[in-house]
Amino acid sequence: MLTDKLYAMPRLHLETLFRTEAKLAALETPTTPPATANTEGNTAVIPVNGVLFPRANIFTLFGFGTALTDIQAQINKAVTNQAVKKIVFAFDSPGGSVTGIHEQANTIKAINKPTVAYVGGMAASAAYWLAAACDQIVTDATGEMGSIGIVGVYQLGSDKNTLEIVSSHAPDKRPDGTTPEGKRVLQTQIDDLEAIFIQSLVGLRPALTEDKIKALRGGIEIGAKAVKFGLADGLGSLQGVLSGAPLNQPDSQQTAAQDKGDWGKAFSLATGRTSQAAQAPAQNTDHTGWGSAFAKARGSR
Repeated sequence: MLTDKLYAMPRLHLETLFRTEAKLAALETPTTPPATANTEGNTAVIPVNGVLFPRANIFTLFGFGTALTDIQAQINKAVTNQAVKKIVFAFDSPGGSVTGIHEQANTIKAINKPTVAYVGGMAASAAYWLAAACDQIVTDATGEMGSIGIVGVYQLGSDKNTLEIVSSHAPDKRPDGTTPEGKRVLQTQIDDLEAIFIQSLVGLRPALTEDKIKALRGGIEIGAKAVKFGLADGLGSLQGVLSGAPLNQPDSQQTAAQDKGDWGKAFSLATGRTSQAAQAPAQNTDHTGWGSAFAKARGSR
C-alpha cells in the first residue's frame, strides 16, 4: 500500500510507518478512534496528528494518522458555524503523503476566519506545509518544524512470475531506479515536487525565502531556533493561543542554550519558570503521542 508513493516526512518516521503497516494489517478492530475537532469557547480546535494521508485508510482507522478528507470536513463545519470566530490547528505530525497537500494548504489559506497553527509536538514536511498556510504559527519550546523536502519510495524489481513490457516510446513510464538513467528520471520528478513545495512555502510565509529554506538542507529546527529562523512566529502554549495571550519572542540566551544542548535552560527561558529539566541532564524522550502509539504497535518501546 505504501510503495510507489511520494512522501514529505523525515526518514525515521517513514521507516516506522512501513514497519507499523504490517502490524496493523494483523489486527482486526480499531483500538483508538481518530481525533476529531472540539470547540473551546468561540474557537474550533482541529487536531492534525500522526501521518497525513489523502483519504482514510487502515492507519487513520486505528488512530495512527489523519486523512486530509477528515481535516477538510472539520474545516467545513468550523467555517459554517457562526459561533466559531477562530480556528486553531493543533499539530503533532511528521508529515505524510504529498498527494493533496498543496490543495489542502491553499484551502486553509483561503479560510475567511483567523487561523493559527499550534505546534506542541511536531509539524514536519507535509504537516509544516499545512501549518504554513495558517495566519500564524505558535510553537512550544520543544516544538519541531522543518524537514522541508520530498522522499520517493519505489518498488524495485517485480514479481518473478509477472512479465511487464513497456511500450517503445514510453521508457520513463516505468523508470528503473537501479540504473543511472532510471534514477535520473525519478530524481527529476522528486526535485520538481520539491520546487513546488518551496515556492508554496515562500508564498504562504513572507518570513521564509527560497535561500533560507534551502539552507535548512531538509533539517529540523526546534522551539526558539524555529522562531528565529522564521518557521514560526513565537513561543506559546495551546491554552495561550485559545485565550489570546501574547506570544513570547525568544532571545539570544534561549537560542544559545539550544545550541549548547542545554534544553533545561532553554525551556526555563521560554516558559519563564524553572523546570525539573533545568536541574537535571536532558533526557532522550519521545514527547509525541503518535510516536508512542507507533512503538506500541510494533511491539517495542
